[in-house]
Amino acid sequence: SARSTLLAAPPEMFLGRLMDEFVPPEASAGWHAALQAAHDTGYSMGHQYRLELAQQTHWFELSIAHKESATPGQVPRFIALSRDITERKLAEQRILHMATHDALTGLANRLLLTDRLQQAILANEQQRQQVALLFIDLDHFKQVNDTLGHSMGDELLKTVGRLLAEQLHKSSTLARFGGDEFVVLLPRVEGCADAIAVAEKSLSCLANMLPLEGASLTITPSIGIALHPNDGLEAEALLRNADIAMYEAKRAGRGRYVLFDATMHERVARSVELENDLRRALQNDEFFVVYQPIVDLASGALRGVEALARWRHPERGLVPPFEFIPAAE
Repeated sequence: SARSTLLAAPPEMFLGRLMDEFVPPEASAGWHAALQAAHDTGYSMGHQYRLELAQQTHWFELSIAHKESATPGQVPRFIALSRDITERKLAEQRILHMATHDALTGLANRLLLTDRLQQAILANEQQRQQVALLFIDLDHFKQVNDTLGHSMGDELLKTVGRLLAEQLHKSSTLARFGGDEFVVLLPRVEGCADAIAVAEKSLSCLANMLPLEGASLTITPSIGIALHPNDGLEAEALLRNADIAMYEAKRAGRGRYVLFDATMHERVARSVELENDLRRALQNDEFFVVYQPIVDLASGALRGVEALARWRHPERGLVPPFEFIPAAE
């Protein structure tokens, strides 16, 4: 009776009819496999199938027992029990969505992006197409949080995510990577021109005032582009190099895109090495002071001196201030 109520049909409707009539075509193969397993081993359980009932999706878990016939040659008989597990399936889907999507924007998160990127790289190796990553960072986003508050910053992130998503093909993935960073995965491109076209669309869609609740803001993105396989064979390397290219876009003036090249990696490596050397220089007392006189031009009298920091590196000798002062700051 419970089954007939769920199916909105009287019990008599099912008498003398085959289960195949009620199992959807996409579940038919699984149903017959479960039936065969029950015939071979005596019992089959855990098979799941889906039915569309009254314009709603219901999930069932099927268990089948083979009832031995007392009369040789008689048609085999089975007892099947279907249990409605719709609530459990919906809960699983909600948990999976929470684990793989950003809570604020609803976009894919870092976990889902990395998984799809790895799949795209594997497919690329077979199909010999390229995979492109666009690493997007919002310029001066911290000022929005500091001046207008974090709630306005959250609204801005949601608006930017929506506008970027509207520019993308359904095969692409847009993820919020963290903070004000977004990443676009293009799983199949012919070359850098395809990635550049998406970058230009992204710049264009954010070029106008963004309508937010209680305010309108203009914000620009800095975009770094990396392509597999030339700019990285593994997912981690491709993400890192797209990130490096994004910082090059910021260094070049923000509000633009930059394609990754190997010299950027070398420059970043030198920068990291310089920062590490700076920390050791403080400990090893490698800095010294030189004094530049301040002279009164009218009288020629010495009015004072300016103290300037200099660094004597144990291997590189004197390091020019324009190299180490930005890193020190």
